[in-house]
Amino acid sequence: MTSQDCSTYQYKNTRLVDLVQEIVHLDYRFFLRVGMLNPRFIVDNFDQLISMFNLDKVYRFLHIPIQSGSDIVLKKMNRPYHISDIEEKLKILRKEFPYLTLSTDIICGFPEETEEDFAKTIDLIKWLNPEILNISQYTPRPGTKAKDMKQVNSRVIKERSIRLSKIFRESLITINEKWQDWEGEVLLLHEGTTSNQAFGRNIDYKNIFIKNAKESYGTFVHSRIYTVDGFNLFAKLI
Repeated sequence: MTSQDCSTYQYKNTRLVDLVQEIVHLDYRFFLRVGMLNPRFIVDNFDQLISMFNLDKVYRFLHIPIQSGSDIVLKKMNRPYHISDIEEKLKILRKEFPYLTLSTDIICGFPEETEEDFAKTIDLIKWLNPEILNISQYTPRPGTKAKDMKQVNSRVIKERSIRLSKIFRESLITINEKWQDWEGEVLLLHEGTTSNQAFGRNIDYKNIFIKNAKESYGTFVHSRIYTVDGFNLFAKLI
C-alpha cells in the first residue's frame, strides 16, 4: 500500500487501520506492506499502528522519516513532533514487536544545523538501530524558507553524511544476528542474486535468500535461516 504519506488516509470516516483490515480479510494468502507514515501518526494514532501489526497478513515494517534527532532542527523544518514523543512510542513498539523492521530518513546539513544538533541525530540512530536508513544531503530549493536561512557548508554536509553512513553500516554487522536459526514462513517474491536461489520476505519484512526453492513466486515456503550476512539472511527449505 503506497502513497506520499499513508498516514493521511481518510475516506468517509474510514481510518487507515479500517482500510487495512478490509484488505487482509480478502480470501487470499499474501503479505501487505503499509508505506511511509508521518512520524506524527505514531504519536496520535498509536492504537491503529498496534492493531495493524497484530494482523497476520501485515508486514511488521515501519517507515517513518524522522529527518533529525534535534528538536531545534525539527522545529525549523516545521515538523510537528518531538524526539522524546517518537522514542516513547518506538520503545513500546519494539517491546511488542521485537523483530520489527524499522526504516527512517535523515537529512544532513539542514540550514543552521550545528554540530550539537547533528550529534543528537547520531545518538538517535545509535539508539534506534534501524534496519534501513535513507540519508540525504540538504540542498536548497527555490521558493522555500530554508533557502533564505544560513546554509551549512557543503563540505560539512558531506562529512556528516559520511559519518552517519559509517555508523549505520557498522550497526548492520550485528543487527540481524538474532535471526540465526530462525524458521518460519517466507513469501517468495522473485529470483535471488545467484542461480538456484529465490528471494522472499517473512512477516517481519526481512531479506531472505532461499537455496533451491522451486515453488512459484507468490507462494509461501517453510524455511530455516542458516547464515546471517549484514542485512541479508540465507535460508534452506525445511
